Amino acid sequence: MRSQHSSSNSAAGFTLIEMLVAMVIVAIGMLGMAGMMASVARASVFSKQMTNAATMANDKMEEAISVATAGSDLYAFYSGLIPNQICDPTNSYSGAVYFKNDATTGGGLIEGAAGDWDYRRCLEIQSAPAVSGITLTRISVKVQWLWNGKTKANGEPYSITLLRDVMP
Repeated sequence: MRSQHSSSNSAAGFTLIEMLVAMVIVAIGMLGMAGMMASVARASVFSKQMTNAATMANDKMEEAISVATAGSDLYAFYSGLIPNQICDPTNSYSGAVYFKNDATTGGGLIEGAAGDWDYRRCLEIQSAPAVSGITLTRISVKVQWLWNGKTKANGEPYSITLLRDVMP
């Protein structure tokens, strides 16, 4: 006599092979995500450094514009009041101001030295071409930085430059 139960082999659930394949697929996906997270972390550090550089450049530019529009002589102001604030990029950046990340202040910036720096700020002041007979002063602020202590592939530091022509 035959049994009343169905004799098909379609049991509910997953086989061991199916579970192993699923685990391998999930593991490969997670490895890809881990690599992507490292890339996002590097981009975040670069973004922070670029923001610091832009802030440093903008602060110095606003200071120089306020001095220029107040009628003060920029050359006299910076060479007399704050020595070495005007720098010469053709002469190994003599006069540049160097900054270093300070771990003791939670990542704030402290003044560094030419051989040990994370950021280098350079202020240049030049006579700009006259417009309609009005003499202008060209102010250039360049901030360079090392990304995690490294330069770009061509050996140059990363940089941002602000340039303004102001009427004294």
